Amino acid sequence: MDPSTLTQRLSSTDAFYGRFSQSGGLSFNSVAVAKEAETSSTPPSQASLDEIITRQGGTPTGYSTKPSTYGQAAVDTSTAQVQGTQTAGAVIAVPTSSGTYVRIAVTAGSAEEVNTIVSTILTTAH
Repeated sequence: MDPSTLTQRLSSTDAFYGRFSQSGGLSFNSVAVAKEAETSSTPPSQASLDEIITRQGGTPTGYSTKPSTYGQAAVDTSTAQVQGTQTAGAVIAVPTSSGTYVRIAVTAGSAEEVNTIVSTILTTAH
């Protein structure tokens, strides 16, 4: 990915973490926290998270809700082609103590890695 594309993608995030992983081949694992939170008393719908995934060029593969510190989080998993490589991902909407949902995007080399990252986020986000 060229620097200008990365800069453009990061402009809508509050925080970003990325690292290369050699688990089962070289892949890039990342977590990005969106700048804007959504005010809601319920998790976002599957349709709204599917739209985020498809707008970014991915294909939604499954929606669920899971418990987190401040209530039910929404998790929508996906796949996408990134520079010719099939990449697993997820968009998570995690409730906060202030009554909003923050969106977190996750990518990894495998669905198992995505699930591990998502589980870690849901059990540690405060």
